[in-house]
Amino acid sequence: MHKPAKLLLVLGIVFLAYSVTAQSLPKLKLTSLDNRQTPIYSYLEQGPVLINFWSLSCAPCKREMKYLDEFAQTYADSGFQVLSINIDTPRSMSKVRSYVRASGYHFSVFKDPRNELFRKLGGRVMPYSIFVLPDGTIKEKHVGYAPGDEKKYRTAIKEMLGMAK
Repeated sequence: MHKPAKLLLVLGIVFLAYSVTAQSLPKLKLTSLDNRQTPIYSYLEQGPVLINFWSLSCAPCKREMKYLDEFAQTYADSGFQVLSINIDTPRSMSKVRSYVRASGYHFSVFKDPRNELFRKLGGRVMPYSIFVLPDGTIKEKHVGYAPGDEKKYRTAIKEMLGMAK
């Protein structure tokens, strides 16, 4: 087989593998901390979105949130948004509201006290982040947080926005 034919075969297999595994974000409604519901796709109209699941008891979640806030501010003019979804129980919601208010985050915070969205989107461990393109395609998922992960996030965000590294 000639090199161009091999290359086309490999590219075809890669494309097929991607198209089979590419996931789309289901049509979901997010519930704000004050119980207002908003379709998730309304956020995608503005640009790519990072959806992050967390809880108050998760120390890595809280460490990661300062970077999420930085990204929300840095890339807001490009249409990028961070949607933060807390999965604490209904009994903890007053503590969650206090924590969010005291932290002064620049991103939208929602709640999922029964972990329905978390499970529906494949979550098992926190923090759990999903990078979603404006058409609803899930670009990538990230589980956990370790120092240095914010560099990977920045790269993924820039790629979603079509910016050079």
